[in-house]
Amino acid sequence: MNMELWTKETTAEMQNLTNMIVVRKLKWHPEMEDIMQDAMLKLFEKRNRIPVGKSRKSYVCSLVRNVVNDFLRKQYRNPLAEMHRVEKVKPQHGEVIERSYEGFYTPEHLDPWLIASADRVVAEMLPKYQQVLVLQADGFDTNEIAEKLNLPAGTVRSRLHYAKKEGAAKLSQMMR
Repeated sequence: MNMELWTKETTAEMQNLTNMIVVRKLKWHPEMEDIMQDAMLKLFEKRNRIPVGKSRKSYVCSLVRNVVNDFLRKQYRNPLAEMHRVEKVKPQHGEVIERSYEGFYTPEHLDPWLIASADRVVAEMLPKYQQVLVLQADGFDTNEIAEKLNLPAGTVRSRLHYAKKEGAAKLSQMMR
């Protein structure tokens, strides 16, 4: 594989290809600039593997498409985290935690019955399960939740496990 030095011209060429692909795949999205930057960083990290010549464009297009597809896949898995909402959580010890999200998905994109059912299931749970579920839905990882609630990480993992198990069982009963 022939390699060449990464120059300003190379950067401009990569940026043009990246912009073209991201705009074509996403049309418009609030995080489009971030996705373009992620793709450019990935290209720069792999600069020693980028071929020269005809196969260059195909390699760059594949890499950028994969970055965009990864973003879309993450968003599809957790659409509620992208919706505009404000959550307030009051840990057993400490201040009220408030997080706000504003993103691409709107409530019209989601099934209202499913949202209401999930809200009902969470409302019926013990407060200790509600706290960890809401914090995880807000994007906190297990260690951050443990720190915020002054609990061991193992306890948080256990509560998340049982809360999800209980929630799944109740939702499946509702859907029958």
